[in-house]
Amino acid sequence: MKISSGVILVFTPVLSTAKSTLRKSLASALALIGLFATTSLLPAQEPLGLRESAVQQVERDLPLLVTEGPMTLIMALDADGTNLRTVGSIPQFPIINSPEVSPDGEWIGVDGWKHGQTNVDAHLLLIHLKTGIVSDLGKGAMPTWSADGRWIAFTRYGGGCFIGRVNEERERQIEPGGWAITWSPDGQSLAYVKGRDLIVQDVRSGVRHEVFGEGKSPYVHIMHNPEWSPDGSRVCILGTRPSGNREFATVSAEGSEPDLQVCCNAEGFNPDIGWLKDGRRLIIPHGGADGKPGQLYVYDFETKGEPTLLEGQPSDRTNHGNDWSPDGKTLYFASTK
Repeated sequence: MKISSGVILVFTPVLSTAKSTLRKSLASALALIGLFATTSLLPAQEPLGLRESAVQQVERDLPLLVTEGPMTLIMALDADGTNLRTVGSIPQFPIINSPEVSPDGEWIGVDGWKHGQTNVDAHLLLIHLKTGIVSDLGKGAMPTWSADGRWIAFTRYGGGCFIGRVNEERERQIEPGGWAITWSPDGQSLAYVKGRDLIVQDVRSGVRHEVFGEGKSPYVHIMHNPEWSPDGSRVCILGTRPSGNREFATVSAEGSEPDLQVCCNAEGFNPDIGWLKDGRRLIIPHGGADGKPGQLYVYDFETKGEPTLLEGQPSDRTNHGNDWSPDGKTLYFASTK
């Protein structure tokens, strides 16, 4: 995985198409914000089995602007429901989902498409919140960050689960039959869906275990974008029972028993869950109904009641994928009108 030579400035539709200018612009910008790794910044230990891949860097000019259909915005809201604002968009990829904030709080990773494309065309994109730079990492979806911010776990449609270095042509396939991989908060484990089960894998040793066990999963399908608890002890999923009923539930990421705990009915809701840093609440996106836009809801683990509408979000827009800043003060979410 390596950052593309294409640079996009958020809200700026005019781009230089000279490849040398793009390369110089990106190098200067990334050097300025410190994304390039140096020998002193390399982790002392890297995930077992990592290998360099012979990925050929393909230079290509990006289209200037896509005007067909709606454009997804990345919006932000303070934890107390105030200070709603727009923080980013990508005109070249007007459809974006799965926002994930980097550990330093400076980047948001998303997956993006152009209008008319299909799932397999998804690209991994990083938005720098201060400069507006957008970096295209190539094909992939559902990015999540390692604890040190130098690695991204992602899924390729039809290709399985991977991890890759943000700034190098290096990646490792974790599971060819895996789906919806996500990194634990401490960076020591990966969780992903395989078949009807959730797999938790140790990054260093490669040892993995099935949360439910072969033939024991209560679900016929587990949706994408599962979410780790802030302490890394549990994973929240949206699962479908054989009856067709859908539910949000959490399972243990530790030990030999799944310790399945059902949260609430998920009928009408979508995956891409946000777990508050205090561990007490979930932010879950509703798909909308009766011509009304989809909205974000809050599930409280203490009251265990029905999810309630999140205050402060725009009521005239469909708000969906979401993630919290590392300090828990800001909720970032994708919003489409």
